[in-house]
Amino acid sequence: MTIDLWIIYILLFVFVVVLMVFIIKRKPRPIQKRHIVRQAEFKDLESIMDIVKDAKDLHEQNGTNQWPKDKPYPSYMDFLQDLNAKTLFVYDYGEEVIGVAAIINADDPNYGIIYDGEWVVPNGNYLTIHRMATKKEYYHKGVARTLISFAISYAKQNSLDSIRVDTHKDNKEMNDLLQKSGFTKCGTIYLDNDSTRSRIVYELKV
Repeated sequence: MTIDLWIIYILLFVFVVVLMVFIIKRKPRPIQKRHIVRQAEFKDLESIMDIVKDAKDLHEQNGTNQWPKDKPYPSYMDFLQDLNAKTLFVYDYGEEVIGVAAIINADDPNYGIIYDGEWVVPNGNYLTIHRMATKKEYYHKGVARTLISFAISYAKQNSLDSIRVDTHKDNKEMNDLLQKSGFTKCGTIYLDNDSTRSRIVYELKV
């Protein structure tokens, strides 16, 4: 065997060794988690109630009298009714439920009378968003925005005129989110005509 062949064999061997070292040391790409907003299933209810607990803790921490801990709302039965009505949706992130919202294609009786303002689309067909919350580990990571975007697409697909949402006046984060998402602050409503349960209402024309 000539010297030239030996040199070629040595170079090939070195190349193979270097390639193997590169492959071994190369970090595998992280697996991208699937994320999707989908209709909720019965198995999601336990995770949803954990998210509600997170939300109640946050409201208490922020001094917001929305979803107080001494009140049952929103309860397991509320979400079960949403589920049965096919109006309950979750943000599924890698098979982990990190957000929830009831997206309802029906008139809300609480929106019949509005005070100190008027609706953007007074006589239109609208979608409502209720009981929206995010898992605490995912606060400020776009979960609520994604749920709102889904609701907007849903409203357009169903040829609706607008989306209406209500929230507590002291819920600064929700009020800010709605305004940043293009909703117009319309006025005040009273839940079940109870003057002690006022809510700020917003509407977005789609």
